[in-house]
Amino acid sequence: MPHDPWPMIMPTLPWPDSLMGGSKNPESMKRVIFAALFLIPVAVGAQTREQSIGCWVMSSKPGENLQLNRDGNFTFNDYNANTKSFEMLYGTWKQNLNKLTLMYDDRPQQVFTIRKSGSGWTLTKAGGFLFTKATPADCSAAR
Repeated sequence: MPHDPWPMIMPTLPWPDSLMGGSKNPESMKRVIFAALFLIPVAVGAQTREQSIGCWVMSSKPGENLQLNRDGNFTFNDYNANTKSFEMLYGTWKQNLNKLTLMYDDRPQQVFTIRKSGSGWTLTKAGGFLFTKATPADCSAAR
């Protein structure tokens, strides 16, 4: 039978009795940690950073799309109403649970909310911004 290192690790952690229902049983602690790491993100519909990487499109504005790259950079093919043409915007992005932040090279950052929508995912922001997760071809076709 393989050696279980858990009992050696757990006594070094300061666990409040109330968190474990008064128990310092390592099995109870394992269940709490499992729930915190795996079940809570699923319950709130959180998408992982890896799942966020890729192409996002705005169905209300054909040609407008956002490409989130694995290296933390993004490109946003944005329609500029003043010039009546598309412009390419660049910057970096970060994600914290269901909040995705775009930090532009030349303008204030924007924060979007990631939500599960049917079988896919959406990015939403006040003002009518609604992106849906798409295929890589959807972003490359518009460039």
